[in-house]
Amino acid sequence: MWIKSWSYREPARLQKSIISGAVFSGVVFSEFTIIACFPCPRRDSQYSHIPRLNTFPMAAPTYEPCLHVVLHQPEIPYNTGSVGRTCVALGAKLWLVRPLGFRVDNHHLKRAGLDYWQHLQWEVVEDWETLTKRLPSQCYWYFSKTASTLYTQVKFTQGDALVFGSETSGLPRSMLAENVDHALRIPIHPLARSLNLSNSVAIATFEAARQRDNQTPE
Repeated sequence: MWIKSWSYREPARLQKSIISGAVFSGVVFSEFTIIACFPCPRRDSQYSHIPRLNTFPMAAPTYEPCLHVVLHQPEIPYNTGSVGRTCVALGAKLWLVRPLGFRVDNHHLKRAGLDYWQHLQWEVVEDWETLTKRLPSQCYWYFSKTASTLYTQVKFTQGDALVFGSETSGLPRSMLAENVDHALRIPIHPLARSLNLSNSVAIATFEAARQRDNQTPE
């Protein structure tokens, strides 16, 4: 995407004329300035001297993760972006287990994560086996609507890994069968088929944070 700006003395009338046209998209106003963003030309043109915008630069990690949030084969970029924002708010690290239903540079993903994404610690791994090798000593908790234990009935600790399945199919049955004692459920009304993935992550991770903050020093 390219960016170019113009300044005017009479912005109201001129802004209206530019908005009504079909040439530009993503028009943003300040009091006397119009900033218009439009698609990059495929070939060199009169705008080749204008630098590209790097909207979401990668930044060095700024925190030591208190939790690990694992999304197993997520499908919807908006959900993953929202989860990333929650992870920054909590100080957690986000893990994405392939295959994913989107590209990690998807603009919907980063739009949902807003400008928090540059502060997020996150990592993509090829499969579940790779994840367990990267997090060998963590306590894993597996969230599913079919689990018997409520998420409020267990004690979360620093560095735990909270695992969530894809939006359409959840976690694999084999994974849940092998970890029955660590499978957790968020209670919902019978009329609701399921919770949104990003909502589930927020509910579970903030309960873990609440427990952590309420722990009495020994």
